[in-house]
This record gives sequence, structure tokens and C-alpha cells, in this order.
Amino acid sequence: MQKIEVQSLGESPTVFIEQLQKELNVVIGKSRRVTRSKRFNEILEKMDEIFVKLNMAKLIQDRRIVSITGLQGVGKTKLVRDLYDLPDDLLPSTPGVGEIIPVLFTEKKGIIHPTYFVRKAVPNKVSGLYELEDIEITLEELNAKSRDYEENEQWLEVLVPQKHFNTDISLALLPGFERNKQEKSQKYLELFLTLSTSAVLVVNHKKLAQKPQQLLLDKISRAYKENAPIFVLSFAEELEEEQRKTIRDSISAKFDVAAEEQDRITFTGIAEEINSASQLIVDAIIKYGLTTTAGYQKQLDTLMDLASSLDGLIVDLEEELKHEALSQQLQFIESNSNKGNNINEITEAFNSYRKRVVAKANNEIEKVLTNHAGKCSDKMDQKLKGEQLGVWLKFKANFMKEMTFEQRIQLREDLREIWHGESSYEAEKKVIYSLENYIKEATIKLEDTNKHLYLDQPKSGSNELSLSNDIITKSLSNIERYLNPENEDITITPQDLEVLPIIAVGIAQEMLVASLVYENEALQKSREQLDEKLIRNILEEAHKITDDINNLSLSTSNVIKGAAVFFGIDAIDGTFNSFGALTSILTALGASSAAATPIGLAIVGAVGTGLAVNQGAQRIEKYKFERSIYAKETFNTVASIQRESTVAMIENILEEMEEKLVQAYHKRRGTNETFGLFEELEGRLHRLQLTCGKLQELAFRNAPYIH
Repeated sequence: MQKIEVQSLGESPTVFIEQLQKELNVVIGKSRRVTRSKRFNEILEKMDEIFVKLNMAKLIQDRRIVSITGLQGVGKTKLVRDLYDLPDDLLPSTPGVGEIIPVLFTEKKGIIHPTYFVRKAVPNKVSGLYELEDIEITLEELNAKSRDYEENEQWLEVLVPQKHFNTDISLALLPGFERNKQEKSQKYLELFLTLSTSAVLVVNHKKLAQKPQQLLLDKISRAYKENAPIFVLSFAEELEEEQRKTIRDSISAKFDVAAEEQDRITFTGIAEEINSASQLIVDAIIKYGLTTTAGYQKQLDTLMDLASSLDGLIVDLEEELKHEALSQQLQFIESNSNKGNNINEITEAFNSYRKRVVAKANNEIEKVLTNHAGKCSDKMDQKLKGEQLGVWLKFKANFMKEMTFEQRIQLREDLREIWHGESSYEAEKKVIYSLENYIKEATIKLEDTNKHLYLDQPKSGSNELSLSNDIITKSLSNIERYLNPENEDITITPQDLEVLPIIAVGIAQEMLVASLVYENEALQKSREQLDEKLIRNILEEAHKITDDINNLSLSTSNVIKGAAVFFGIDAIDGTFNSFGALTSILTALGASSAAATPIGLAIVGAVGTGLAVNQGAQRIEKYKFERSIYAKETFNTVASIQRESTVAMIENILEEMEEKLVQAYHKRRGTNETFGLFEELEGRLHRLQLTCGKLQELAFRNAPYIH
């Protein structure tokens, strides 16, 4: 039996990175409201830096990054311009001055001209939380920012017409390596390089013997030994063929490049015999740069280091917070002599919800998706058995080495089609109905607990709500009044709190539908504003999906009401009042801004098939896999990713609900903004620490399977 190099053990890094990002974001934002010592500020600065690094780590999980690296002035920028026939006024070359921030080059279908963006992490002045923004800029602004970027700017990106690769692959043009590690350009260079799938090392052949070049060659080759780094010798037009052969042999000997892999070494220049180097470099990237076994290990090692560093900072922050705790406790005792809800009543309820809902949802989703993965594997085997002699047959054994890049992409499309099923959203549909089990159990319990309150109420005919939905409607109305501090003498009852996990799961069901529409190609084309025609087309697509998903236990009106109450969005806009209403909210917000909005926090990871299949295939793509084994592992991984993403989404929705209720609690009492903050931060730091531990456990468990 063939040994599998990486098994889909436990959770994926993607979900944990997102959870760490979100939880760390909240901790940093809330900690800024505490009276801080010098030591406290130092801890927050280090946490800020880890947040930025986690943002970079999340980017690497979403797509494959191939870094283009080397010393300053060796021709890295020219190499990228040549690959995409870009003009010289894009990142123009200036002697002694190079880019000091990573610049990504990503191919995009359907565009004719390049477009330019900057990724920023901007703290909200009110909440203190970071909001990640991709802002379109001009070519002139791109050139200026590449030489002198602001602290909150993390990378630049150029979207280019599709030419060489799939759209989930980006080339990262990195700043040149400098001896002085304190240089601004060096701040995140090594992290970006380490997280990349592979590297293209650009070398000026004239400086091969110089010490800085030798040190960099050694560094890259050690870091990417298993990934087969690609070497590009620039300005080689003056070399004769024999000289190029000597250099190629020397590099091959020094860095263990096998004879059959010498196409990893390319010479560039204006001489006729080497001026077609761009295609050779593309071929080498496709052949050697997109496998992820060693890259996956490097990423896990780096994530372990980040988690370990963050773990230590959490301990330090807890120590600093203890100095604030005594005064907080005194104020807490004084305030709680007033009538009304106790803050602990709210937080303890939500802590119990997380444990109960997450465990139930996790088990139900795992059961249905594991079964779906098995059926998909069987379908793929039948497809392979039914193939006639032709293009696929000879690739049956070693798919990575023997299939072309286009054929690999086609195989991934086949996997996506099988996972989609006949309905085109079979997996998501199964998840939606698996969540029904929790809602049904919870609503039955709700009815049993409160039935005596409704025995004598008149019936309203065939259109009446079920008893549980009637209870939920009344509780939501009470909660809405509580969230408005102007309404006096309103308290939250245990029954009110009891309906919230039901609403959270109902919103998660809606967001699963929204994720399908969010992947709509028309929606992805719009990065700024959606016109009426496009919105109408998207909503029509949503109706096709939602017509097939009905008879759910929780009424649409209650889900919409819950979303409006807790996410501050007027969902009742008259355009869409059937199942899938949150899709209307998404379109109103605009796809590009969803990540920076409250409702965007509810969308976690690859809940939709498209991204899930891409991530699953990327994670286990290896040199040697029979297609049957590759398909089976991909389906298992996709099932894991969708399960984890959905569970994390429910957790985030509950967290947003808790946040709103805690804020209302303090506003109603007129307590200052730091009251109760220690107790809240203590709980959040505990969850953050737990997530760090889970990420480290993931890396430890996967290590024996990576060679």
C-alpha cells in the first residue's frame, strides 16, 4: 500500500489562523482601553506585529505563493515585468533603490489591463479593532508605496490578465535582502519567504563568488531544499554556452540539483539564445514550485513559532491586567448592588452555549460530510474505471510528475464537480440540514420549558408560527429593547438567552447559502459597487438555491430579525424576504468590503465548495499520488475544511451576540468603558491561549506524515 505523505489529521491551519486573527484583534482593541504601563504598551506592540504576521499567514493559506527573491539590483523586477509583458514604468528600476514591501502578481480572468491594490490593516478609532482593507490605487501610487510604504500597509498587489497560471497562484516580488536586518524592507521579508510554497532565486552571475550572494544562496537552498528552488542567473547575455554550462554544473553540484532537474536553472538576458527565458521560468515554477509537502511543513513550523510567541505574550498580558483587576472588582461590587442583570449571567450563558452548540454541530456535520466524502470517492473511482484509452490513462500512476499543469487544473475541476453533486451545492445542503438537528432539539426543549405560558393563547389559523418561533419572536423583541439603553426597566430573562444559540445556528444556515452566492462569478467581478442589474441577477441565483432549501424549523422572519438586531443591519429592505435574506445583506454591503463589516465576521473560512476544494487540493498535492488516492484525500480534506469553517462561523456569531449584550449592559448602567473589562479580557485570553495550543497540536500531529 502506498504511504500517504500528509494525512488530513484534525483541523486545518486556515480556520485556526482566522480564529487567532479575530480573537487577537479583539484582545488588542479592548486592551487599548485599559490604563497602560510602558510594559503593557510593549506587549501590545508585539501583539500588533503577530497580528500582521497572521494576516500574511492567512494569505498563504488562501493561495499558493511563489516568492521571487534575491539581493537588490539583480533583476527581480525585470523578470516579473518580462513574464507578463508589463511596461517599464511599473516599478521602474532606479540604481540603489528597490522595493521595500512585497508586491504580489496575481492572474485574474476577464481583465484586459492590470489593476493595483494595497492591503491595509486599519484600527477603528471607536472599537480599536483592525479592519483589513484592499484599496485600489493608481500605478503612480503603487510605484510610490513600493519605495516608501506606511506602517499599516502590508503588501501591494497587481492583478494581471490570466496568462500562465491558475488564479489561486501569486508570484510575490520580495524586497532585496540587506545585511542590516533593521531596515524597513526586511521587517517581514523572511516571514513571507518562509510561508511561501517555493522560491525563485534571482542571482547576478557576476556576483556569484561574493560573500553576500553565497550566504543568500545557502540560505534559500537550505530553506527550500525539499521544494526544489528555482535559480535564475540574470544578465547572462555576455556568457558563452560553455560558461553557462560551467555555472550550471557548479550550482547543481553545490545544491544537489539532479541531472534530470537542471531545468531548475535558467539564464536570462538579451542574447537571442536566452531571450525566451520567461517561458522556461514559468515551466520550472509549474513543475517544481507548486508542490506543497515541504512548504506545508515550513508553514506549520512558522505557525508553531507564532503561536508559541503569542502564548508567551498572553501570559505577560495577564500579569499586567492583574494590576487593573483590584479596582475593577471594587467597582463591580458597587455597581451590582443595582437591580438588573448580572454581567456574569450573560457571559456564563454564552460560555455554555459555545461548548454545547459547537460539540453538537461538529458531530452532526462531520457525520454527513464524511459520508458525502466517501460517496464522492466512489464516484471518482467509477469515473477512472470507465475511462477509455486516451489522454488520462497514462497518467494513472504518478499524477504530479506526469500530468501537465492544465491537466492538474482539469482534475481539480472534476473533483469540484463531483463534490458539488447534481444540485451544484450538495455538500452545503447537507450541512444546512445537519444543523437542523440542533435547532429541532433546542426548539423542542424551548417549547417544553415555556409551554405553560402559551396554553390559553388564541390560535391564528394556518399561517400561525410554531410555538417555538412565537417564543423566539417575543424574546428577540425583548432583547432588541434591552440593546437600546433608552428603554428603562428592561431585563433579559433566561428564556431570552436560551433562544440565542438557536438564532446563531439559523444565521449560520443563511450564511451557508450566502457563501454559495458570494462565490458567484458576477459578484467576484465587482470590487467596489454593485449596480442594480447585477444585484438582481445575484438575487435570482439566490432564489434558485433557496427554493430547494425550505421547511426549516426556524422561521425566516426570526433569522432576519436576529441578524438585524445583533449585526446592526436593516435586513427588511423589501427586495428579498424569503430564505436567503442574508445574501441580500451581503450584496448591499458589497463583496469587497464584507471582511471589514460586522456581518463579515460571521463568514469564516471555506464554507463554500469552491474555496474548500482549492484549499483541500492544495494541501495534499504531492509528487506521487494515484488519482484515486489523491481524490480520496482531497475529498476528506474538503469535508474537514467545510466542517471546521461552519463551526467557527457559529462560534463567531455567538461571540458577536455576547459582545452586543455586554456593551448594552455597560451603557444601561452608565459604567465607564473599562468596567468589567478585566473579566472579559480574561475569558478572551483563555480562548486565545486555547487556540494557540490547538494550532501547536495540529503541527505536532501532522509532522510525522511530512517528508
